[in-house]
Amino acid sequence: MKKGFSLVEILVSVAIIGILSGIGIQAFSASRERARLEEDVSKVVRAIRKAQNSALAPSRSTATGIFNNQKICSIVLRVDKNISNNLTLYYTVVNNSGVCTSVADAVNNNKSYGSPDKLNYSTINSSTNFIFSIPFANTTQKSVKLTRGNVSKTITVTDQGLIKVE
Repeated sequence: MKKGFSLVEILVSVAIIGILSGIGIQAFSASRERARLEEDVSKVVRAIRKAQNSALAPSRSTATGIFNNQKICSIVLRVDKNISNNLTLYYTVVNNSGVCTSVADAVNNNKSYGSPDKLNYSTINSSTNFIFSIPFANTTQKSVKLTRGNVSKTITVTDQGLIKVE
């Protein structure tokens, strides 16, 4: 009786190992795509919560030195597709006529606070403004869709301020 393996046994073993490693690599790359998308979803949700909290904070709704003694009307999170997937917080103020300025005015006059954040891996389907009115963080339902490869997630803020990730 000879000891060792035949050529057929070795070839079958190599083929099985190749098939299993191919399946493992595909599963690993898909999980990496999902993890990167989840990281960007987390950044957007964190920015939405920051905007909500800023709208609810009493110090933001009154005249403060940081905002040139202007009364703030709302906090806006701008998710901008056109500027490298930026997440920027802006504020709108009461103008001389007693009316709140527009989001476009806040963006054009760079009425932002904090540094903008960027999504690292995902792309945004369209630019969206999440507007939270002061003092109760009232908002209208808005959503934004993030995509990474063939995986996507939609983040929705309801009228009641609930954040849903689907």
